[in-house]
Amino acid sequence: DAWLARRLASHRAPGAPIALDFLDGRRHIITETRLQNGMTVIVAVDVTDLKRSDARRRDSEHAMRSILDALPASVTVVDRQGNYTFVNRHEAAKWGWDDRESVIGRRAYDVLPSPIAARAEAQDREIFETGSNLPYFEECATVYGREHVSLIGKIPIQNAAGIVDGVCMIGLDVTDRVRAVQTLEHNSAGYRRTLELLPDATYVAIDGRIVFSND
Repeated sequence: DAWLARRLASHRAPGAPIALDFLDGRRHIITETRLQNGMTVIVAVDVTDLKRSDARRRDSEHAMRSILDALPASVTVVDRQGNYTFVNRHEAAKWGWDDRESVIGRRAYDVLPSPIAARAEAQDREIFETGSNLPYFEECATVYGREHVSLIGKIPIQNAAGIVDGVCMIGLDVTDRVRAVQTLEHNSAGYRRTLELLPDATYVAIDGRIVFSND
């Protein structure tokens, strides 16, 4: 048995601690120390609870990442050094990052256009200093050349000690809504100019209230 052979070899020449997993899910960490008199001291520590806790943590992180990936919004997280620690699929698609994992550990200046990166990092520094949320609109061209308008909110992420050690960005694409409002405003201005040119007195009333008159 290969495992038994390795175990006997480590017993004869103790080295790094060994993880021993049992069929019932338990895990022990075995540490062996050879004494000067030739005897060997073996210490076994039951780390089953730590193993299960770590498994629950990984499951929780996986579930959270799945949820963030499913959102119809851009989500990123950066640490105090400005390095990305998370990028969801929507944000990766926006910038054409086919391998989003390659973005992890890099800064905005490494992956975004300079003006956008400069603004993003300045905002992140402000949040780390103040611990306050930061909402704003951002208009830019994506890697595909499409004009893109986002409603963005940046929020501080606190650790268990209450210290801000990350910033989360959530961006919602509102391009179509903004363009619709701009078109409506443009058309309304055109209608107003047309009514102003009419030779007769003209007014527009809604629910009995006059909202426009060309005097």
